[in-house]
Amino acid sequence: MDIRTLTSKEVMEVLNISRPTFDKWMKERKLKGYKVGRKWLFKEDEIMAFIEKGANIPDTESDDAELAKRKAVVDKILSKSVKMEGMTAADLVRAGREEREVIFG
Repeated sequence: MDIRTLTSKEVMEVLNISRPTFDKWMKERKLKGYKVGRKWLFKEDEIMAFIEKGANIPDTESDDAELAKRKAVVDKILSKSVKMEGMTAADLVRAGREEREVIFG
């Protein structure tokens, strides 16, 4: 019995999805994987069944909204860093976390 497996990277390539989408689908349990040590492996036949169900159709509307939110966070951080001379990297990280909480809740 020969079970063909795929790595996370191979699954992302087959499904033509980005890392954030892959992580989101894993969190939502849309993808079934098996953790072996520190790596995730996926049965090729299960990924092919996932594709056949049409589950890989991207939700571009929600992806666009997510991208807009992320851009807003970056813009806020950059505007603060320009206005406040002498900000350290830690200050920027803290500002980013605060803005992310405001935008993403």
